[in-house]
Amino acid sequence: MLSRTGLRCGLLLLALLALAGSIWWDNAVNRGVGADGPAPALAQVPRGGVNVYNLQYEVTHDVQGRLIPNNKVAQTMRMIRDAGFHWVRMQFPWEDIEICGKGSFQDCHHANQSTWLKYDYIVQQATANGLELIVRLDRPPDWARRGWIATPEVQAQLKLHQPVTGPPDRLADFGDYVAAVAQHYPQLQYFQIWNEPNLQAEWNYQRQEPAELVKLLRIARIRIRAVRPQAVVLFPSLAPTDGLDGTGINDLEYLEGVYAASGRDTFDVLGAQLYGLGQSPAKHRYVRIGKTVLRPIDTRADVSRVVLLHEIMERNGDGAKAVWVTELGWNSAPPGLPQPWGSSVSEEQKGQYLIGALERARQEWPWMGTMCVWMFRFGGEPPNPADPTPYFQLVTFDFRPLPAYSMLRDYLLRPPTLLPAPNPLRHLLPALTGLLALGVVGLSGSVLPALLGGLGGVLGAVVQRSRRIPLSRLRGVQLRDRWILLGMALALLWFYRASAQLPLTALGALVFVPLAVWRPDLALLLVPVVVPLYLRPKGIWDERFGIRPTGVFVPLHEVVLLSVSAGFLVHYPWRALGAKLRAFPHAVSREWWPLLLFLVAGTLGVLVVPRAGRGDALRAWRWWIVEPVLFYGLIWWYGRVGLWRGRILAAWLGTGVVVALIGLLQVAGVNLVPLLTSQPCFSDAVVATEAVRRATSVYCHPNNMGLALGRVWPVLLALGLTMSGSLEDGIQPLVRRYQRPLLIALAGGVLLGLVVSFSKGAYIGAAGALLVLGYLLRRRWLLVLMAVAVVLVITFGLVKGVERLNPLGGSSEARVELWQSAVMMLRDHPVLGVGLDQFLRLRDPAQGSHYIAPEAAATNERFASHPHNVVLDTLLQTGWLGLLALGWLIIRAVQRGLQRLPHVQGWECGLLAGLIAALVAALLHGLVDNFYFVSDLAFNFWLIIALLGGYGYDWGRTTSLAERAEVMVASNKEQGA
Repeated sequence: MLSRTGLRCGLLLLALLALAGSIWWDNAVNRGVGADGPAPALAQVPRGGVNVYNLQYEVTHDVQGRLIPNNKVAQTMRMIRDAGFHWVRMQFPWEDIEICGKGSFQDCHHANQSTWLKYDYIVQQATANGLELIVRLDRPPDWARRGWIATPEVQAQLKLHQPVTGPPDRLADFGDYVAAVAQHYPQLQYFQIWNEPNLQAEWNYQRQEPAELVKLLRIARIRIRAVRPQAVVLFPSLAPTDGLDGTGINDLEYLEGVYAASGRDTFDVLGAQLYGLGQSPAKHRYVRIGKTVLRPIDTRADVSRVVLLHEIMERNGDGAKAVWVTELGWNSAPPGLPQPWGSSVSEEQKGQYLIGALERARQEWPWMGTMCVWMFRFGGEPPNPADPTPYFQLVTFDFRPLPAYSMLRDYLLRPPTLLPAPNPLRHLLPALTGLLALGVVGLSGSVLPALLGGLGGVLGAVVQRSRRIPLSRLRGVQLRDRWILLGMALALLWFYRASAQLPLTALGALVFVPLAVWRPDLALLLVPVVVPLYLRPKGIWDERFGIRPTGVFVPLHEVVLLSVSAGFLVHYPWRALGAKLRAFPHAVSREWWPLLLFLVAGTLGVLVVPRAGRGDALRAWRWWIVEPVLFYGLIWWYGRVGLWRGRILAAWLGTGVVVALIGLLQVAGVNLVPLLTSQPCFSDAVVATEAVRRATSVYCHPNNMGLALGRVWPVLLALGLTMSGSLEDGIQPLVRRYQRPLLIALAGGVLLGLVVSFSKGAYIGAAGALLVLGYLLRRRWLLVLMAVAVVLVITFGLVKGVERLNPLGGSSEARVELWQSAVMMLRDHPVLGVGLDQFLRLRDPAQGSHYIAPEAAATNERFASHPHNVVLDTLLQTGWLGLLALGWLIIRAVQRGLQRLPHVQGWECGLLAGLIAALVAALLHGLVDNFYFVSDLAFNFWLIIALLGGYGYDWGRTTSLAERAEVMVASNKEQGA
């Protein structure tokens, strides 16, 4: 029977779960649902509205200013009326009405016609069809914002052909314009001032200050009300965004800023946007997992966003105002057409969701007024087939009604049904559940000390047990080291993800760097963990401290490595330096010649580069030559302790498992990368090409993922096949019984991650690795497995017609072209090559390069940064000296591994065999892709070379800090002698 304490603990747990459930229930059922009191006056209006897009460009007149019949405006207004809509929202761009100068409403570009003419006709047609216009006023002409146009930020965007708008140089000019519109159209009553001011592109790419918007709104409202006292001014709809991508400010924070700047009296109705982003309008979800450490829980930007905006209004005493949705929509782009608005929906589903949003507003949001669907039809010029924007429309370009139009028409034209009576239990049940749970928690207060005591006892037992079995060695660190390493990791995560602002970034660095200097041996373990993020560097931009808006970017592994180097210099035994220098020539003659030769070759790879490419070469020298060799040197220093080598091996292999898991989840539709980094890549998380879907994991290309994983799984598999006994090896699993199947399962998971990269080179390398493992470990069944796998892959590709699995497919032809290009470069630079990171520059078709084939200049192959062959790449980057050094390092490492292999057994045998197989897989893959010259491959190469080297010490023999100190002292004495 359970003890009384056990029952009370169980009761307490259930009560806590009930309390959490009641909070969730109340949030899902009641949040945002309005009270049963009177609704705001401007919420008691017809709800159906729609946006027209580019309609003003479809009004046609002849040179005498006479309307040309059969234009599309009348047909648009008739169809909107027939569908039961009441409101039409459209843009009256300032740049299209006051075109050629202040006070001039003549179109000096087109027969000097009145710019009011086409808008007069639109207003007349809307009125004739019983429709009311909501007029959006924004987009100043160039003459009104010459000062802003001249700024470097706007000029930079214009050079990229990006659309940029923003406030005029003088806000008074905008006030004159809105007054002129109100004066010219006495029948208009509803005006929206500006749109999406929280986006950079809508605010001259300057800092979007809510106080500046308040100034603009106040001037516009005063000028409109002076002409039209009964006019209704709508707040500019904010773009729903979390503000983390650098293109805008979080809309919720921006609205809070408007109220903080006394902007409450500058608008009569809050304009808002409601984009479903693929979600059902019935979902009552308000939060999601955050993207930064400072925002572990963030707000959602889809259906219920308007509820969060209204809550801000209520907190600022402005809840009596109505909210109007100015843009409501779901996108129905076909599966092959990418679009940034969440998951695509079908045309029928789009209609269902639009009706669902209107009905939810009617039942739950008494403060909601009109909701204008985005959009009726894509007007103006015929849309680009690659543009997903038209898939918001209700009617096609040629006025063919889509299912959503018919469904909305049936909904809006039928009499509204009576709303159901409010459920009295809606608020009562969550409250009663919460009160009951709180009561049980209070009554069970005496059980908390026992509960905490029990947890303490469990932790104590684990600690005591870890002294008897190598539990701590599974995790790679002793108990104290584990907490230091955890602190480093959290500080580094804060530095990387907390914010791009300098103060918060510096806070993470101020914690991590001292810890790394204190314990550089532990900090060095983080290098293989973070080096896969080299394509997603840490960005810092903070104009308050002189850092430009484009930001400063630094790879995270570089920060770690430099911190470790500083710690190494602090702890280095400088007193023994004299003895070490005396022994230096002998040490060089034995160990360091190929390394020094590689450094010389890499340095020559910078000196041969002309000034035009010197910046790229210096960066490559830092990332591919100096820092990886420095990493090797630090491994050589700290790796003389067997336990530390187990730690870094576990860090490298564990990172590979995580990279594979992220890739597998991407194929399954779950992308975890945004939780790790906000830096975008040039491709989607899953690349659809050649009849397959290729995962990228944390990388920006599937091939990079295949290159990384190809070096990990052979080591895991070899360890799994040979792990046995109770060796003090630094990587002993927690449960000895399951150590072998666990490692084999992890190897299988990484291999499966390699499979979903669909990299041909990775498949070739995997076959070679299985062949090597079967031979070295005397497992003939691995050879059979390799043969079966090759047959299955080829058969599957032939039967399913998967071009990606065709060894002679399109990518093979591209490789041949790259090899030919490399050979031509070597003919011109036969000894020292072209230098580090110069392949892309020399092939640039814009420079009239003769190194690229004309047919390749019009394809993505013009962006290839290397020749996809280890020999050609090394010759081009570092010349014959670099190829000699790299070959020397590989041959020597493999020889040492093969020499040691007959003298070891168990997991040590598996480790050596796995490292040799990983190196063979990397070389085979390097025949058709990269081998060394990217950051993660360079660091992993030197890690494999170091682990194969052995250092003359037995793995796992020195474990404690005292023993490590003894080894260091003995080593110093040996080198001094």
